Amino acid sequence: MSDTKESPGDDSEAVIPPIGSLWGSPYAHKLPGSGLVSTLSDLTAFFHSILDHSIMSTETAVLDWLKPSSFASGSPYYFAGMPWEIYRGYNLTPEHPHNVDMYGKSGGAPGYHALRPNYSVAAHTN
Repeated sequence: MSDTKESPGDDSEAVIPPIGSLWGSPYAHKLPGSGLVSTLSDLTAFFHSILDHSIMSTETAVLDWLKPSSFASGSPYYFAGMPWEIYRGYNLTPEHPHNVDMYGKSGGAPGYHALRPNYSVAAHTN
């Protein structure tokens, strides 16, 4: 993950959308994404390391890391993890009803990243 860093540097290293961009916003201490910027290539490598359990020393360590740590707002469908937000959908496929956990981390500027480890699926959009 050689292209994940604190700042993209200058405009020449950034992809700035022509409209709706938050580029250059004065975030102060409220930096989105923990103040990091990354490339799609690095995000893909990160997601793959979670899905193939190589990000930590054992598969059990990864699965424990992905477990929810608390309910969010008392809802049976939203959980807080470390560092995830987790949505647990039920009956998304009526022919085969079962829980489907969607892991995400909001806080991009703008963007959303999601992980469905039980299906070996990762997605990221910017």
